[in-house]
Amino acid sequence: MFIGHFGIAFILSYFFPSIPLWIFLTAVSFPDLLWPILVLIGKEKVTVNKNNPFMSDVKFESYPYSHSLILSSLFYSIPAIIFSVILGNILIFPLFLIGTASHWFLDYLYHMHDMPIKGFGKDEKVGLSMWKNGPMAFFIELIFYIVTSILFLPSRFFLSAIEMGLIFHLANSNSFFGYIKKNSLGGYKTNAIMVFVGYFLFIILGGILI
Repeated sequence: MFIGHFGIAFILSYFFPSIPLWIFLTAVSFPDLLWPILVLIGKEKVTVNKNNPFMSDVKFESYPYSHSLILSSLFYSIPAIIFSVILGNILIFPLFLIGTASHWFLDYLYHMHDMPIKGFGKDEKVGLSMWKNGPMAFFIELIFYIVTSILFLPSRFFLSAIEMGLIFHLANSNSFFGYIKKNSLGGYKTNAIMVFVGYFLFIILGGILI
């Protein structure tokens, strides 16, 4: 899941308008901002089939630090504290952790039984595997994003948010539909870098346009 995560940021921003939207955009993105870095330095592992574009074929072999429910939440307490101190708002701490935890729960819907719960010891991995049906997964994520944009963003911003979301989602559409039969990004390193770039750009543009 990609743009769907930002729907949670819009919901949090609606209920806590005193906190900048970019905080929530960063929170829901944080697991996928950390994950590429850990992959590139060899601390987490993913296998990408260059001859298959579908997300259902990506093997997330190990990512306990960035994508577990329990261990990751402990790590994400650190940026939550930092943002709380810098902005002088203690409320940011729990809300940031809610945002990062929401990433796990939304990924749980899409991932292929590879989401670690604890992140340590003899762990159980879960996932509802919605990626198996790429077109359905594509439209469910898009609808969720559009609905949250309309319901939870100020009316003067939701059109910009929808346009931006459509651009990013369409850019990622081959991983749902497979109209190009190879992974256009190549190996795991390029994929990891593009994940980081995608989330980073959305946070920056979202902070400016929304």
